[in-house]
Amino acid sequence: MHQRKESRRLTHFLCSVDDCADRVDPQDRGGEYRSLIGLPGGTTHLSYPEVEKAAAKYGFDLALGKGNDPDTLGKALVYVYDTKSFPFYQAEVYHQVS
Repeated sequence: MHQRKESRRLTHFLCSVDDCADRVDPQDRGGEYRSLIGLPGGTTHLSYPEVEKAAAKYGFDLALGKGNDPDTLGKALVYVYDTKSFPFYQAEVYHQVS
């Protein structure tokens, strides 16, 4: 994906989270609802500096995802996962952020 387009998507993701301060459905709790972003190579991905920049701009901390991480409800935290180690499995389409 083109880096500029990736950057816009990251900003959109972080702005969407920031606009509601927390998730839209706060009754949804647990690690399966944690905020995360998956990149091939995780923090070594070429676009990761853009992720860091966007997160800093909107006041989010980034943490290395290790699997089975706790919920992020009430925290300005996004886990970063290496999709080579933690592949993406699509759930219901209406639950996905585009």
